[in-house]
Amino acid sequence: MSTLHQHERTSAIIIAAIVLLISVFNVGFSLHVLKARRIAYSQLPQVVTANNEKKVGSAVETRSNGTLDLKERFNAALTQKNQTIHAGLNQQVNFSNGMSFMFTSMQRNWQPATYEYIPKGDYYILLHGVLGNRATFMTTLDFASFSAIINGQTYNYVSTNLLSPAAFSQPTTMLSSSTVDNNVAAGQQIKGVVVLQVPTGSTPTLLIENSGFSHGANQGLVVMKAYIKL
Repeated sequence: MSTLHQHERTSAIIIAAIVLLISVFNVGFSLHVLKARRIAYSQLPQVVTANNEKKVGSAVETRSNGTLDLKERFNAALTQKNQTIHAGLNQQVNFSNGMSFMFTSMQRNWQPATYEYIPKGDYYILLHGVLGNRATFMTTLDFASFSAIINGQTYNYVSTNLLSPAAFSQPTTMLSSSTVDNNVAAGQQIKGVVVLQVPTGSTPTLLIENSGFSHGANQGLVVMKAYIKL
């Protein structure tokens, strides 16, 4: 065999070996990526729970001890979705962004401990409730808006600017304050009140709204609404 043929044969063998090594590497890398994806997926059960409310608790849960059930936690960045929820007193509402809340009692014709101006024809409703955070990814909650709906008309809650701390007989947290919402850490819950100013004799429905952005399968802006029958 000539030297030229030997070189050609050696080159062919080397090329074949390189091709084989590349193929083996590609197969191994693909298996590694697949394994990594499976591990990552197994570490994100919230992706499943986003489409199966039974795993995170239903959107509405009746409670009897005045506290929220926050055992089921999830990555709210992936689970947010549009929601319209109807509930009543002593029913825990679970928003898909991790916010949970419940109102336990209502006091009509509430009178502040100190004089506060109430427009003629209106009265105050004092709601006691609890606000909690079931999220694991976001450490604080996004601010929610509170309002009263009467015959299709919206009435805003009474802000902290209209009610001084002295208006309450004991230290009280206004759940309608953005400062409160933004400081409820993951896994925590806080009790407080919401004050509604509505026309005398009316029975409003409390509307709580929150919005967010889902980074899950259906990316985009989402709106969560809860109507609480009082």
